[in-house]
Amino acid sequence: MARRMCRNTAIVAGILALLLPVAASPATAATYRTIHQFRDEASGSHPVVEVVRAADGMLYGTTRGGGAKGFGTVFRLAPPQTANGAYRYTLLHVFAGGRDGTNPLSGLVEGPGGSLFGTTESGGGGSCSGGCGTIFELAPKAGGGFVYRVVSRFDTATAGARASGSLAVRAGRIYGTTSAGGRFTGGTVWELRRVGAGWSRTILHAFRGGRNDGLYPRSGVVFGPDGALYGTTEAGGSETGGRGTVFRLALASGGVGPTTTILHRFADDGNGTGPIAPVTLDAKGTVYGTTPYGGTGTCFMRCGTVFRLAKSGGIWKATVIHRFDGQVGGAFPRGALVFDGAGRLYGTASTAGARGSFGTLFRLDPPAAAGGSWQRRILHTFAGPPGDGATPFGGLTRSGGAFWGTTRDGGGEGLGTVFSATP
Repeated sequence: MARRMCRNTAIVAGILALLLPVAASPATAATYRTIHQFRDEASGSHPVVEVVRAADGMLYGTTRGGGAKGFGTVFRLAPPQTANGAYRYTLLHVFAGGRDGTNPLSGLVEGPGGSLFGTTESGGGGSCSGGCGTIFELAPKAGGGFVYRVVSRFDTATAGARASGSLAVRAGRIYGTTSAGGRFTGGTVWELRRVGAGWSRTILHAFRGGRNDGLYPRSGVVFGPDGALYGTTEAGGSETGGRGTVFRLALASGGVGPTTTILHRFADDGNGTGPIAPVTLDAKGTVYGTTPYGGTGTCFMRCGTVFRLAKSGGIWKATVIHRFDGQVGGAFPRGALVFDGAGRLYGTASTAGARGSFGTLFRLDPPAAAGGSWQRRILHTFAGPPGDGATPFGGLTRSGGAFWGTTRDGGGEGLGTVFSATP
């Protein structure tokens, strides 16, 4: 199955290469390295979300597939002791299905006491077909290693189902989303907090659609500098269904809240549709994000965009700062953007139309003067198997001057990779 997925990716890239002319594109070299290839199903396959660099300097992540039963894994990569040495891969947990959970679709987050938290899309039991999903913890042991446990199960559709997207942590509490379920079946934002020796989960918002609300949040949530949670929904924002929203959720304060506000509604193909990635905020609270569809290009449903939301005079204004061309610049961005110290944005596009390419790693340089345009630079074009990754679905993680990410496919066996890049 894994090799078939990779062959299909190659076929799509080849067709695009024949149909689309290759446009000139500024390129900037980056030091790129594949630091791990998933070589067998038993040790994990097809990572689709970002890795996290924890306080101990290790990289931690999940794979959607692989493991003994194909339900996914949690892994660790220890950095090399010498320059250009090998990263050491350790399998921390293999999902067993049933009440243990299956198919993790969120990245991990470091929470209280150095524990790692994540979610699974299904499993865990409950009234949903295949299970409604779980929240799990990997707690560090005194002598090394981790203890795995499920800390919450989405046991009914009305309590939320299909957890996915980025998790956020503040004051010892974990925040996330489910893309389905809830009171109105449109997904939820939830909070997990410690109660005694256990954990208690509360729904902060149940999405219902229509003009004043979104539907199906797949992005997860992030904290802004104002202490509120921000995220996207894949649909909603219109009485006729809608093409997605960006929302802000102010946590309860002084007996008021939580309160959810729609900051932007995606309404037409030219400006992007169907956002599924987490947003990124700068120190001023300006919101940046991607849409996998809409914009321009000849891709199916267009090729995707990067957008900016800035608040002025109490009104949020949306601007498209980049439209993907479906050629050498790539198409269908699915991961979150990250900033460097100079205010430049980095991200990935999951496919590209150039012959022999399987996605791109790009940088967007801010305008040199007010009213100017953002400039795109291609840092790496994924070449696919056997020596490179293919189809980067997850976002990037930045620490110091380096970035880390994953590709769903590629590598020698077509099961995916983890990479590093230093611009």
